[in-house]
Formats: sequence, structure tokens, C-alpha cells
Amino acid sequence: MISSEIEDRLQALKNNMLQCVLFLFLFTACGASSEEPRGTVADDQPQVTLRVLSIGNSFSVDAFSYLPCIVHGIAPNVHITMGLLNHGGATLAKHWEFVEKGAKYQYYYKAEDNNHWTSPLGDSYAATIAQAINDEPWDVVILQQGSSQCRDWSTYQPALNHLVEWIQEQAGPDVVIAWMQIPAFAEGFERLGGSTSDEMYNDITQCSQHVMSMPGVGLLLPVGTAIQNARQTSLARYGQFGNLTFDGMHMNDGIGCLIETYTAAQVLLDFLKVGATIDADASVINQDWLGALCVQQQNGNPVGVTPENRAIAKACVKAALQHPYAITSVQK
Repeated sequence: MISSEIEDRLQALKNNMLQCVLFLFLFTACGASSEEPRGTVADDQPQVTLRVLSIGNSFSVDAFSYLPCIVHGIAPNVHITMGLLNHGGATLAKHWEFVEKGAKYQYYYKAEDNNHWTSPLGDSYAATIAQAINDEPWDVVILQQGSSQCRDWSTYQPALNHLVEWIQEQAGPDVVIAWMQIPAFAEGFERLGGSTSDEMYNDITQCSQHVMSMPGVGLLLPVGTAIQNARQTSLARYGQFGNLTFDGMHMNDGIGCLIETYTAAQVLLDFLKVGATIDADASVINQDWLGALCVQQQNGNPVGVTPENRAIAKACVKAALQHPYAITSVQK
């Protein structure tokens, strides 16, 4: 039986695709909506290809929906293909169950450079993990734990080991496994129970340190630390729920999702060694921009993306990359 929440999500996807058709006639994603010339990489730089697959849930959609467009805008010589395979609320154990049973995820879609998100399988967004992993010669595969179990290390294994081994078997020994450290819930969110947002964050970072000590996991995306850093600044006022979130757990579109994107973008650009940084980005994140990209899961109206706030966001990300397991006070 499909829950009412999932039915609502599916209907929202259908409605969003209809909106995308209209937007694509009117707007060109990324390039037409920047406040200043972007890209720190010269036009004569060697062309680089990067293929990234995320296996996650709605948190990965929040973090990566802007990513191909932002990366290609910063470094036009990087041609990025991003795949998003996600299932609402999925944990590591659930992902391994999908491998064993060959069951289909709710959504699989892809985007290239500054092009909009599409379904690579035609009309259906549903796909198995095998279909997704064999769809491209992926360079990086990103994993994450579900928010319901992210604080308890005992829930990570043995599923995480199984997934890493299976991905390496399917994608080849050269594939790089990356780990996304997810953000803690917003302060005051009921699912925190009797704990605080900072306490949840500390539990998540401890588990992430365990993950990064594993053989086979090569990159850390300290998204949760960047968000927690930002919550110590004036950016915390943004989001329908507050603390950058739409509902207490998912990032609100705009500055919240952009902080997550900047974190992933800088990690991947450093991985490629192309000499580009998030400092070059000046994207104007508004409803037209999201519509042109056909972002498939929008969390409220995009808020908070101003030049001043972008500078604070970038500072929070840089601090997270320097100190991925600790909150840093960013004086802005």
C-alpha cells in the first residue's frame, strides 16, 4: 500500500514536470541568472568529466539538486553528470535490502551540467539500485544514513560494509565512495525528543568519523557541520520552520540547500584538482531558477540568497571543510 505522503510526493512530481515544460521555454538555467561573471577556470583549461551518483533519500535531494548547475557554473571545463537515486526515509539497512530484493526506489533522475533534471528511464522515475549503478561509469558514489538512525552507530553495520563492497564490485575498483554527513534536526523540532540540535549533531559526527575510518570510503561531505556552523549566524532566521529548514528536518530551498550544495561542490572540485572554488558562484536562486532546473522536491519558496548571505554561507562551508567534526563560530 502506498502511503498518502508518498502519493502526495508522486503527484507533486507530476505537477512539477508540467511546470518545468513551461519554464524551459522561458529560461536558461544558471547562465541567465547570475549577478556577476562566474567561473575561476580559464576557457582553455582541459575538459574534465565527473559522474556522481547519490544513493540516499530526501536529504540527498536537498543537498544535490543544485549541484550540477553550480559546479559547471564555477568550472565550465567540468562536465558533470549527477544521478539521484532516493527513497523516502531510507536507511543503510533499507538500501541493502533494495540490493538483495531487487526492489525499486521511488525516484531516479539525472542532470548534466546546467541542464534540467530528467528521468533517464522514460516516463517512470522508479528504478532498482542495479539499474542506477549500471547507468553510467560513475566516478563517485555518495552514501548516507537515514535521519531516523543516524545517531546510532550500531545501525550502520553490517549494511554499510555490504553496500561498499557491492558498489565496488558493480562500478569497479576505481570508484570513489563518498560519505555525506547529514544535518541535525533544527532546534525545537519534535523528533529531537529530549535532546538538542547540537547533541544530535555531535552523535552524527561521531558516527561519521567511524565511517571515514573504514577502508573503501574516500571522501567526506561535511554537510551537517556546514549547516550547524550557519545556525550560529544570522542565517539561522531563514526557513519556514527556522534554523534553515522547511519543516524542522529538510533544508528550505534557497540559502539552506545552497550551503549543502557549496559543501559538496567544493569537495568534488578539490577531488578533481581543477583549481576552482565556491567563491566564484553568484547564482540567483529564485523560483524561476528552480523551475528551469526542474528541481523535483521543492521545500518552500527559495529564501535568503543575497550577496551578503552567500558570503556567510561560503565562510561556514570553508570552516566545515577545515574542521569537519566541530562547530566553528563564523563571525559574520
